[in-house]
Amino acid sequence: MADKMIVALVKVWEKAPAELSEPGWGLDIWDLAATASMISEEEARQRRKRFFFGAMDNLPSVQALMKHRGWVMYSDQGEFGKHSTALFPTLEGIDYAHKKMRSWPIKTWRSVGKPIIRIIVALISKI
Repeated sequence: MADKMIVALVKVWEKAPAELSEPGWGLDIWDLAATASMISEEEARQRRKRFFFGAMDNLPSVQALMKHRGWVMYSDQGEFGKHSTALFPTLEGIDYAHKKMRSWPIKTWRSVGKPIIRIIVALISKI
C-alpha cells in the first residue's frame, strides 16, 4: 500500500507542487488513498469521519510507515487541520517513487545489465 501511495503522491506533486505546499491545501492519507485508486472518494470521507470519532483505520499506520521510511513529511496546516495532516514528499520519497514508476524493461536492464556486460567482456577478453 505504501508503495502505491508514494507513487500517487509524487505524481500529484509533480503536476502541481504549489498545491501541496500552500497552507490549507494538501492531501491527507485518506485523500491520497482515493487518488491512488485504493478507495473511493466517498469511502475516504466516511473513513476520515469515523477515524475522527475514534474508529480504527489502517491508513494512519501506512502514513506512519511512509514517515518512518523518510518518504513523506507532515504538516498540520492541511485542509482538515491537525487531526488529518497533509502529506508532502521528501527527496527520498521522490527518488523511490521514480524508481517504482520506471517501465519493466528499464527495471530489468538495471538489475541484470552490469552482470551481462561483465560476462560479455570476460568472454571477449578470453578470445
